[in-house]
Amino acid sequence: MKVFVTFAMDFEFTPWRNLRPFQQTSLGQRIVHTATVESAEICVAVTGVGSRNAERVSRAVCDGSTDICISSGLAGALSPRNVVGDVLAADRIVLADGSAPLRSDARLLDLAANCGAKRVGAFLTSETPVATLAEKRRLVALADAVEMESRSVIAAAQGRGIPAVAIRAVSDAADEDLPLDFARVVGPTGHVSIPKLLVQLVAKPHRIPGLIRLGRSSRRAAIRLAEFLDAYVAALATRWNAAAPLTEVAAG
Repeated sequence: MKVFVTFAMDFEFTPWRNLRPFQQTSLGQRIVHTATVESAEICVAVTGVGSRNAERVSRAVCDGSTDICISSGLAGALSPRNVVGDVLAADRIVLADGSAPLRSDARLLDLAANCGAKRVGAFLTSETPVATLAEKRRLVALADAVEMESRSVIAAAQGRGIPAVAIRAVSDAADEDLPLDFARVVGPTGHVSIPKLLVQLVAKPHRIPGLIRLGRSSRRAAIRLAEFLDAYVAALATRWNAAAPLTEVAAG
């Protein structure tokens, strides 16, 4: 079994890489990280932030040898029911423009819930970072949490007939603003530009404590996500059977 997993940023993946001995290798022109859990071969790709980067990398790496796809990483809570560190698995992935939602595979969702994820109605894939409390309140009617890549990852997998699921850990609560405008610090490849980050911090040094708090929350969420994913992939390796009824997969 081959399981393809995506993260937008390297720091989201780091705790799992510390937990399990991943090997860096290349797949075509892409750098990927591979490891084995039980009988499952994991292939992790760090896509960069945003839908376009996620689509480009997912289409290149998620090929016919892939059995399962997991869009993973961190997300901002929109609903106050979801708190920092919660691992969420979404039934649907929606856009703000009202486009038809994509749906996670029901069997993968059931198994995620059995492994300890909180099953929620929807993730909103946003084209831009959702940074303010006011924006979060405006969007809560659409989804439980917001991120920027799952729609593209799930679409790439489903386009090849691969079962896929969106799983995210909450890094910032619904009742807090982000400390910086992250749209201004991400470069064209979807990765944080340190020079751009420093320019913002020099201009607005009063936001440094908030950035430190977000860093701590994000690290805690990423650790929780790594622990979940490691157990989840092990469960997939021992319990997943694409031909089995959903109830049998859920019951194990």
